[in-house]
This record gives sequence, structure tokens and C-alpha cells, in this order.
Amino acid sequence: MDSSALIRQAQAALDRSDWPAAKSLFEAALVRVAATPDATPVLKATLHHNLGLAHVGLGEFTQAVAAARQALRLHAQLWQSALVMGRAFKGL
Repeated sequence: MDSSALIRQAQAALDRSDWPAAKSLFEAALVRVAATPDATPVLKATLHHNLGLAHVGLGEFTQAVAAARQALRLHAQLWQSALVMGRAFKGL
């Protein structure tokens, strides 16, 4: 499966609130994208952001904060990741 198909599957899992599947698929997508030299920081940030959402859904708040922080490091304009961090901090 190519990266874009994997990302589509991950997004579909996130959309249906299938947190375990979303987490697993976004983690796999991040590994795949990390091995792709032309992957943009925006794409990597978006994947970390969505992984953070999956962590929040699973109640894994510490991991959600880490994922959201990484998203913001990669693309500071992704303000939605700050909201994910806020939700995660609230759960800690």
C-alpha cells in the first residue's frame, strides 16, 4: 500500500472515531513518510496532529501532548494542534 492510501485509511478511521485503528495507521504513515525524502513538513505535521487526536480519543493524554508538540514544531501555523494540546492537558 502506498503512503497516500495509508493516509486515507487513517483519516477514515479517525473520521469514524475508530481510535485504535487511527492510531496504528497514523503511526504506520509517519514511518512510511519519514522514509520519503520529498515529504513536506506540513504533511508530517498533519500526521502528528491527527495522531494526537487519536491519542486523545484513547485517553492517552501524555502521548497526545507529545504528538501535538511535534506537529507544532514542524509547522507552527497548525494552530489546531494547540487545541489538541489543550484537550490533552485537560485530561491529565
